[in-house]
Amino acid sequence: MVGLVPTFRWGAPVAVRSGSENKVDGKTTVYECRRGGGSMALETCLAPEALARFVLDGEFMGAISTAGAE
Repeated sequence: MVGLVPTFRWGAPVAVRSGSENKVDGKTTVYECRRGGGSMALETCLAPEALARFVLDGEFMGAISTAGAE
């Protein structure tokens, strides 16, 4: 069976996970969303203190949107 390469037809990935060993404070990763059309998923890793400051910032919270809030 030398030279045979298995073919898996599992379809498009459902989710992407970066893994806990790849998360550090301040790291941001952008993934293309499954629905296409230029949409994206953004993963940002923040220390709890930094996240708390963002939540208290009304201007920042008013400028962001989340999936499903359309």
